[in-house]
Amino acid sequence: MIRFTSINRLIMTPVLAIISILVLLNALSISIAFSLIANTEQVERTHVESERQITNVLSEFKTQVQEWKNVLLRGSSEKDRVKYWERFQARERDVKSQLKSMVSVQQLQPEQLATIEDFLAAHGTMGARYREGYEAFVAAGFDPKVGDKFVRGIDREPAELLQKTADSIALLSRQAKADVASQTQQRLWMILLVSVVVSAVCIWYLVVNLRKNVVKPTRDIAACLRQMEQKRYDYPLSYRSDHELGAVASATRHLQTKLQDTVMLLSEAQLQMQHSHDTLDDVSHAIERGAKTQYESSDALAAANAKLDDIVKSLVAITTQVSVASSNSQTQANECYQTFESANQGFVKLAQTVTDASTIVNELQARSASILTVVNVINEIADQTNLLALNAAIEAARAGEHGRGFAVVADEVRALAAKTQQSTQQINGILSAFESDANKAVTAMQNGQQHADANAQSAQRALKLLTELVRYIEETQSVVAAMNDAAGEQSQIVRQLDGVTSRVMKSSEEYHTLAKDDGISRAIGQMAQNVTSVVSALS
Repeated sequence: MIRFTSINRLIMTPVLAIISILVLLNALSISIAFSLIANTEQVERTHVESERQITNVLSEFKTQVQEWKNVLLRGSSEKDRVKYWERFQARERDVKSQLKSMVSVQQLQPEQLATIEDFLAAHGTMGARYREGYEAFVAAGFDPKVGDKFVRGIDREPAELLQKTADSIALLSRQAKADVASQTQQRLWMILLVSVVVSAVCIWYLVVNLRKNVVKPTRDIAACLRQMEQKRYDYPLSYRSDHELGAVASATRHLQTKLQDTVMLLSEAQLQMQHSHDTLDDVSHAIERGAKTQYESSDALAAANAKLDDIVKSLVAITTQVSVASSNSQTQANECYQTFESANQGFVKLAQTVTDASTIVNELQARSASILTVVNVINEIADQTNLLALNAAIEAARAGEHGRGFAVVADEVRALAAKTQQSTQQINGILSAFESDANKAVTAMQNGQQHADANAQSAQRALKLLTELVRYIEETQSVVAAMNDAAGEQSQIVRQLDGVTSRVMKSSEEYHTLAKDDGISRAIGQMAQNVTSVVSALS
């Protein structure tokens, strides 16, 4: 099979070959047409010419017979008779000469030649009879009947023979024309058929060749390009050749492969960029959420620090008040202790000297009033201590874990205050009873010793309780001092926490600002959108 390296040669070579074949067919058709024309001319020169000549001979023969009739009809005039008789003889000579010329020149059939020979013989006999009739006509004084009697029916046989020859030649001419026409028609139909067949074969070959080597490859390439236009890059293109269409097909396959690789790479890049964008968004959201949470926690921590600072300040104030109250309570307790000591000594003296009972009772009344005042003061101190302990318990509950120890101390202080109140109440009751007894001492001295002993015992118990109260107050002062130290440490811790909170809030603000700055995320998102647009355009 011929391999073409150029599409021009691929198309032009079959076209030129077909044109050459068609030109050869046309040349052959022209040659055959000229041959048919030559055959027609040959028929014209032979049969048609023979028919024409025999027709002329027949016409001359009839003219000869007509000239004889003119001789008979106009023979009375010598001039006319001589003229028409000479014409008769001239026509006779023409008939003979034309027949002899036709026999020598034309190619006639044997039957036709025999008929002509018979005609010439009959024509010669007819001429002799016409001459005899002419002589008889002249001899009869130009009587047409006499002349006609000699030649009547003599021209029938030559006329029939000549007509037979003419009919035979005409039939032969018609047959020759029919044969030439039939042959011409057959050859023309043959030429037409051959031309049509050859043209159809050539056109079929050209169409098949073009469809196979041009149209089908072009359609395959166009289909492949349409598939690529529709974002499908797996269309098989197997056409290969050495000419331009092969180069186009190879370039199309190369482009298809490149586009497949490009779409694959872009798809991977799209997925990676989308993953990076999603990851960056997640990180940004996580940072933003963390910053927000940290910021909120920092706010809460700052608020808690502020509340804790207020609690510490309140605790310091409370401990200060408790310390002052404890100091005052200790002072009052010391004074009360001294007073009870003096009372105890008085009770001893009362027991020793009943004589001075009245004076001592009066002094005891005065002192009992003072003691009652002191007891009231102690009772007020106990109430204030109880109130301070209650406030300390409330503040300890607010402080939470840090105020647990302080709550225990507050409970102890509250218990001590309760005991102090109980003791002061007892002391108040004792003093009231003592005052009542002192009032009755003047009238009931005999019972003074017993009452003095009872009062001494009561004073001993009160002194013991007062000693316990002093000890509790001292312990309260120790606890208050410890609470003051703890409050100082808590205040320092609160200040440190406040600094840490400030730094955390500053970091939270920076993280929040960084989370809000989505320039990189937007840039990566824009790049991802661009890659997505390219992938969407190619796939």
